[in-house]
Amino acid sequence: MAMNDISNELLKFCQKHFGYRSNFSVNDYLHAFGKESDALLYSALFFPDLIEIEHRIFLKRNINDEDEVRKKIINCKKNPKSVSAIEANFNFIEVGYLFDCHGRNISDEEEVLLTKKIKVGWEGWLTFKYPYRKFVVKILAPEE
Repeated sequence: MAMNDISNELLKFCQKHFGYRSNFSVNDYLHAFGKESDALLYSALFFPDLIEIEHRIFLKRNINDEDEVRKKIINCKKNPKSVSAIEANFNFIEVGYLFDCHGRNISDEEEVLLTKKIKVGWEGWLTFKYPYRKFVVKILAPEE
């Protein structure tokens, strides 16, 4: 999906949740309804803390024991697919479960939009933090 399509979806979201205003852009909605404190809190969604273990990058929020992850990687070094599976498993998140029941206040379609925005943020963040490495950030369908 093109970035322009995501921007159009975001404008429709703003119009639905904050009221239609004929001449408002997304930036106008941000100015009128946004809060700096919320932006700081949500920056963790788009620029998460990362940790490197055995030359692999992980979401720090999902790592409770670095040594355990290191041992799993070392034990699987002979099989790169197994190491990639470990990495994918520890880096997996379900966007809806990042919020408690009071924080889940958008439709499934709007959650997909949020997921796309997070994906773009992560791609940029990974490129910024590790400019000489390649990463794949993908969105899985619910049945995957």
